Amino acid sequence: MPPRIPCQIHDYFEAACVRNYTLDVEIYSAQRITAKAVDIRYDKDKNEYLVLATLGRQKFIKLTDIRSVSVLDSDADFSEIPINDL
Repeated sequence: MPPRIPCQIHDYFEAACVRNYTLDVEIYSAQRITAKAVDIRYDKDKNEYLVLATLGRQKFIKLTDIRSVSVLDSDADFSEIPINDL
């Protein structure tokens, strides 16, 4: 089974998707993506992906590749997803 993120962190990602928050996502390759959170998807090997909508296209980012996430919406219930707090 592929590595998984903790349930507490997964809940933040799900909430961001349900509320369509705009996220600033940094992945371990130092790439940054700013886009709307849309969904969480799984591939056939059960890897989890965050689906982001940007410029009319969808980007899939493996959850275990994400280094940090900031929520850019001023009315959001949280300002970041505490990936490194565990």
